[in-house]
Amino acid sequence: SSSSTSDGRCWPEPLQRVGQRQPFPAAGPLTSSCSPCRTVSEGTTAAITTATTTATTTATKKTSAELFAAAFSLQGFQTAALNSSYAANLNAWIGGRPTYWEKSGLFFMYYHEVDEEWVLCPTKDALGEDLFSAVALQGRSCGVAFQEEGVQWNEFFEGLWVLRTLALTTQ
Repeated sequence: SSSSTSDGRCWPEPLQRVGQRQPFPAAGPLTSSCSPCRTVSEGTTAAITTATTTATTTATKKTSAELFAAAFSLQGFQTAALNSSYAANLNAWIGGRPTYWEKSGLFFMYYHEVDEEWVLCPTKDALGEDLFSAVALQGRSCGVAFQEEGVQWNEFFEGLWVLRTLALTTQ
């Protein structure tokens, strides 16, 4: 079963908490009963284009693309698929910063401006819904890992948040 928190986050029950974080599992992020992260409609491509154009215009006023690494590699997650290379997409900004996309396209990383942290999120949920649109257009907070500080990340693994120390290599 799933629930929605007051801030629009969508997570399974029972919940395991670290601070205020509530996860969804990598194997099946969302269920059909989880409406906050499942409000993406038909025409997602056009909506993403509109959202990224708007986000890019807004973000470039706050930051400069030259401040961000073009690509980097992360290692140290228990979920093997997260240990990968991520490249900046300067056409898709969230939280005033560019998003980073895993080389296979299964995950993207975005900056959560409110919590001031980076978040790793699958591009689609278990039902095939587009989570990038849910985050970029509806402001949802979805993810399977989030940055604590520096190379310290919390990863949702086997039903719990687990603190990991990662190796980050810029490319």
